[in-house]
Amino acid sequence: GQEVILPANFDQALADLKVVKTVQAWKALDVQSLDSSLPDSRVEASVIRPSGQGGRSFMVLSNWRVFYRWNRSTYFCTAAGILSDRIAESTSR
Repeated sequence: GQEVILPANFDQALADLKVVKTVQAWKALDVQSLDSSLPDSRVEASVIRPSGQGGRSFMVLSNWRVFYRWNRSTYFCTAAGILSDRIAESTSR
């Protein structure tokens, strides 16, 4: 998964693991990545907001869902994903 920016008019009911769309469909709703690096447009994803409407937003993919089956906490899975990204970044330098 990765952090995304939602448009001001985003329907908050769509920020739910039960709502699955292709990345292309999310882009059509003006969901954007922080660094313009969303995955392939055909990949299915959900948008979540672990801290609610005022918090950060994340686009999560099937690999995130595998982790979620093991630990059903959006906070835990998102934190573990962020940590793994940071570890990967630090080891690639």
